[in-house]
Amino acid sequence: MEIVITLVVFIVLAIGVMYEIDIEKDRYGHTMRKGEYYFDNQKYEEALKCYEYAIELDSTSPAAYYLFQKTLQSIQNSQ
Repeated sequence: MEIVITLVVFIVLAIGVMYEIDIEKDRYGHTMRKGEYYFDNQKYEEALKCYEYAIELDSTSPAAYYLFQKTLQSIQNSQ
């Protein structure tokens, strides 16, 4: 009986971890799309905040770093 309870607890925890990972992926994707929207509409400060948050969500994302840098350059060029 202890083995069954331990197995059930393990499965519930594993499902919770997978669910959290999916939420983070969705949050990252939404943030990147929002940043692209702001960038396309020349709202660079808002875009920069989105890309900064995307980097917090996934610090291994080359796209987030690239778009963050691209947005910084656009801010500098518009001044």
